[in-house]
This record gives sequence, structure tokens and C-alpha cells, in this order.
Amino acid sequence: MSLQTIQAKMDLKELVDANATQTDEKRISDQMPLFTPDEKFKIYMGEQLVSDVTRTAQLEKDFNGHVGIVKSCFSLNGQHVVKCRDWSC
Repeated sequence: MSLQTIQAKMDLKELVDANATQTDEKRISDQMPLFTPDEKFKIYMGEQLVSDVTRTAQLEKDFNGHVGIVKSCFSLNGQHVVKCRDWSC
């Protein structure tokens, strides 16, 4: 595996972890910069499309509506974020 591929995988993992962590903490407005302004966000349950959102403004509104009605959120993607100040961690 090339260093470029490893870096791309690390970058993608950091993006997914940031999204999951911010969702779990209900920091929806902090999530929006992770998406492009013209994003398309679709959710399927099995074969059925249950949500189809376009543009971050609508996505933020919908996400805030969803997290506003639940007591807590959690993601099941196995995120684990460690921040190091130097190489000793």
C-alpha cells in the first residue's frame, strides 16, 4: 500500500470520526463544514429510501430536528480519536 493510499485512508477515517463525534455531541452546526454546500444525503432502511436531503442548509435543519427529539445520540462506526502533542503518546 502506498503512502498516498495510507494518507487518504487516514483522512477519510478522520472525516468519518469527526462526523460521528459531532453527531453524538449534538454539535450539528459544527458538522456542516464537513459537507459540500451542494451535498446529497440519502438514508435507506433496507431497500426503502426514508430520507433524501439536498444542500447543507436543509441538512442542518433536518439534523437539528432529529437530535432535538432524542435524549442522546451514538454512532456505531467505532470511532476512537486520540490527539497527541508529540510522538510520546
